[in-house]
Amino acid sequence: MLINVVSRKITPNVLKLDLEEMNYGLSPKINRMNDMPVIMTRANDYFYELEVVKNSDVLISYYKTHPWPKTFIIQDKLDKYYVWGEIYAVQTDYTKAHSYINTLIKSITFK
Repeated sequence: MLINVVSRKITPNVLKLDLEEMNYGLSPKINRMNDMPVIMTRANDYFYELEVVKNSDVLISYYKTHPWPKTFIIQDKLDKYYVWGEIYAVQTDYTKAHSYINTLIKSITFK
């Protein structure tokens, strides 16, 4: 597994993220280059959840079987900080990747 995690302080130059918009950007959609719809197996394979955990907004998104990274964004409700992470894992390590994301989400406390 390869894990990338970046934290940022929200400032006038580093803006608060709109998690709905971020999810739209990560999700499968029409290929605008040739107006062809995304392969439906990929669209059906996409999973995301938006939730509130410990006074933070959380977006988790990934493809269940396709070899794309598992992405997560944790943003505090005070609009001071966010954490963006991606986990690249082979399919046999997907359970470990999900466990890591859940552990990280539950352990982060923004101050």
